[in-house]
Amino acid sequence: LAACAESPKSTMPTEPLNVALAKPVACNFNAIQSAVNDEFPSKTVSATNTSVSTLVKSMKSFYGAGDASSATAIGYQVMDTIATVGRAVGTPAAGSNLTYQLLLCMTVGTNTATATTFVTALSPGGAYGVRGRTATDAADVISDDNAWVLQTPINPATSQPYPWTAITTLAVTGLADSVKEFLVYGFPTSPTGFTNDQLISANVFDWNTTPIATFNPRVIIGECKSPSNFMQHFGASSSNVEILGYVTPRCPVAALQVGARKAARSLFARVADFFAPPALYAASLGSIGSAGTKGSLSPFGVVYPGVVNLTNLTVPSKSGNTVGLPITPTPLVQAKSAAGTPFKQNIVFVYLTVIGNNGIAADVCNNWAYTNDNGIAQFPTAVVNKAGGYTLISQSTGTQAPPQYGDPNTPFVPPGNQPTSPLFNVKNGTELTTCNVYRAGDPLPPPPGPNGYAPVN
Repeated sequence: LAACAESPKSTMPTEPLNVALAKPVACNFNAIQSAVNDEFPSKTVSATNTSVSTLVKSMKSFYGAGDASSATAIGYQVMDTIATVGRAVGTPAAGSNLTYQLLLCMTVGTNTATATTFVTALSPGGAYGVRGRTATDAADVISDDNAWVLQTPINPATSQPYPWTAITTLAVTGLADSVKEFLVYGFPTSPTGFTNDQLISANVFDWNTTPIATFNPRVIIGECKSPSNFMQHFGASSSNVEILGYVTPRCPVAALQVGARKAARSLFARVADFFAPPALYAASLGSIGSAGTKGSLSPFGVVYPGVVNLTNLTVPSKSGNTVGLPITPTPLVQAKSAAGTPFKQNIVFVYLTVIGNNGIAADVCNNWAYTNDNGIAQFPTAVVNKAGGYTLISQSTGTQAPPQYGDPNTPFVPPGNQPTSPLFNVKNGTELTTCNVYRAGDPLPPPPGPNGYAPVN
């Protein structure tokens, strides 16, 4: 039990932070101390019990003095001990109840937790951790079966992960600026009804934070045990369901033992796991690992989209189009999976072609685009270079993207439906001297920049 003999490193405020406290009615420090005794039994981890109990006494003192910031900061410090020592020596139920009792005496914005809210997060397969406790904290949050990861993106200026405090905005007021901690927790849920496509991951994982947090740049949500595919956000019944652009997760190489509750192992071995060196990481595990980025958290699952189906949201007017002028209305094309789930976050390349009704050979100039964050490709400067009657065809190369624009490990999903518009007419106008056009088989160009389209052909 040597690992538990040392008290947790204290970051207890040395003086009040002097922010007014709105005291929740249900705050009860006797209940907190009882929960501490359940999570850190004094007969087995007496040093930890003593140090945590001392923190609780200080938290009570700050709370009584009306210092919400200091009381809240200490609450997160106790939760950090639940995430380490508590997961080895306590129980999911005891850890969940202690978390709940602490939250009642903390300022965390909207709080809907109950005594059982965190049981699944502290059970096998769940994830639980405090982040933002220091200005340099960039540590991943990893489920205890090593399957799911939540991590900050790489800062291009430093080639290192962003610290959590640099990308996180918390929905809480009434705290000093120095209190930037938050609790991250997640748990596997039933995949039934989550997707209309093919579910690849063994389960769906529901990530949450307290207080509610948003992230900019977006946080990376990864799954590390299934073949590489795409991350679906929200369930199929949600109006916000989406398939995210592929990102390679930073997956652990070694199987983590942190948080594993194996009754056959000794207490010493279980506690020692938490003080072992951190697991090594790989930039990519080849065909294993899927991730997407998102600015907020909720349920995620890895799916295979099947194909990239296109749908024309607009079609050219039957009359009123002119050579040399943009097609009206602006062509808008949406990309969806085989089951109709929208692709989002700039991953689908779409281009336009025309077929003349009398054998006329014509091109659509400025004819390519990538889908935007709403899964829609827009063609505001697309023009037809000859007069005649045409049908417009929307085509895709699937989920390919040029290396400078998309993740080079993006799994390939082939093109599916490529819709054709009704017949429309283009009347004579100003003849074009050049026509910048992408043709099937050309190398994929980068997206149009602020100065328009780079020449292709």
